[in-house]
Amino acid sequence: MPLRAPSCAGCLPPKPPSRSPAALGWWTSARTAVDAIERYLMHFVPADGDSVASEFEDLADLFEQAAADGKPIREIVGDDPVEFVEAFAQNYTKGGYVPDREPKRLINTVERAAGEDTGRDGMVR
Repeated sequence: MPLRAPSCAGCLPPKPPSRSPAALGWWTSARTAVDAIERYLMHFVPADGDSVASEFEDLADLFEQAAADGKPIREIVGDDPVEFVEAFAQNYTKGGYVPDREPKRLINTVERAAGEDTGRDGMVR
């Protein structure tokens, strides 16, 4: 299994640039979404050390810019977070195997991070 770079969430500052409740709420949700994206990338998308370092840096840049622009999470990842992650990863990898439950897990986590009430507990067992 290839080595992975440090997490992207670790690339993001631990606290939002603004202490307003809206900024804090967005930042907390964004970190949840980034953690879910990272988990999916680290476990199910093969990559070498060089490409994964670039991958995480670019993901951090994407979310930092979105924070600066005040973009909602859904504007970043779109309606289908699995499609977003797989398209994002294609810039850095050559494919891989993803178990059936993991796309559902990613979707549920991003839905929660985006503040959507899905009626699901978000866990896939």
